[in-house]
Amino acid sequence: MKNKLFYILPLITVLFVACNNSNSKAQILEKTGNFNYLNSIFIDVMMPDSTVGKFILDSGSPITVLDSSFYRDDFGLQIIDSILVGGTSSSGRILMPLYDYTDMYVLNNKIESDVIVVTNLKKLIPIEDGIIGLLFFYNNIVEIDYENEMINLISDSSKIDKSYTKIELFEINYKLYIKLELAINSTTIDGLFLIDTGSEHAIKLDKYYVDSLDLYNSVEKKIEKTTKNGGVNGTTYKFNIKAKQAKIADFTIDNVLLSCTNPPKNKKSKKHKVRLGTVGNVFLSRFSIVFDMKNSAFYLKPNSLYSSDFEHCRSGIRLGKETKKGFLINSVHYNYSVQSFNVLEGDILFDIDNKSVLELGYLKSKAILQEKGKHQLKLYRNNEIIDVEIDIIDIMNLL
Repeated sequence: MKNKLFYILPLITVLFVACNNSNSKAQILEKTGNFNYLNSIFIDVMMPDSTVGKFILDSGSPITVLDSSFYRDDFGLQIIDSILVGGTSSSGRILMPLYDYTDMYVLNNKIESDVIVVTNLKKLIPIEDGIIGLLFFYNNIVEIDYENEMINLISDSSKIDKSYTKIELFEINYKLYIKLELAINSTTIDGLFLIDTGSEHAIKLDKYYVDSLDLYNSVEKKIEKTTKNGGVNGTTYKFNIKAKQAKIADFTIDNVLLSCTNPPKNKKSKKHKVRLGTVGNVFLSRFSIVFDMKNSAFYLKPNSLYSSDFEHCRSGIRLGKETKKGFLINSVHYNYSVQSFNVLEGDILFDIDNKSVLELGYLKSKAILQEKGKHQLKLYRNNEIIDVEIDIIDIMNLL
């Protein structure tokens, strides 16, 4: 899960335990539908009482997670178990309930899942109503057309368009990986990278390799950012650099945006047993892709963005839960752009460019905060109204 699973580390235990006991299944017919793409894939999911929510389609998550603000008693969920998650001691852990399965519908196809987690996701990651993992489509074929914002459920691999290039898909511990080669400066590394349609990164390198390659000190041009959301002592230190090249099968893309987390000083990062890093939507969106889990295959087909330069326009403002006044600003990535602006974590954003964020909705508000150029924000802070102008730039020009 979007920068997501990095920010919901307390849920990892839940996800793995749940999957070990899950027999998720879907009754899939061939179906085509639209989604909203804002560096995350938002699809409509209908619950048993006909309530429709916007869920992130997340191949990095094996189960479904509902945000507590979206949950309704009418969904008919029953608590079947609970588990302690998070923290390094009993005092730092929380008891989280696990709910039994319910019928849900994606593209009018009935889907059943054995375990559902309900928690306050918006406190941790930028979502609207929930997360739906690709385990729901475990025995089916899912095509994602980023350029046209279309998702197709395909009944048989023989019906996959012949213009696609087929590569091997590795499933390890309910995670999906592909082989990728990454060139950074004069160093080339290759191995398995997690395919994560819930991630807003292009490519993210695991801490161990950031540390072992000493990227923070060896790469001159970088964009640093910090956020109080998570990390050591409540703070996460990150930086973006430009990797020389990324190669998957016969496809090579130059000057790729690479996201790194800077490990704390005097603390070595552990090497992951499987992956070198993560491939996210900003990279994947240069293709149409197909997950064929039944046949352990992944398909790629370049679209019109394939040869274009990477852009990375972000305000650094991460929206959280909706309040009566507007959207809570969950975190701010300081130093994210060349502009310094007076936006603080805990502020409530209620207006963007003279438009109410509650009328715009979460997705449109988030989209504006990714548009290059100047924007006028109105914030509530300590019962006062604060007017702020921000200037969103393409940070790739600084690398």
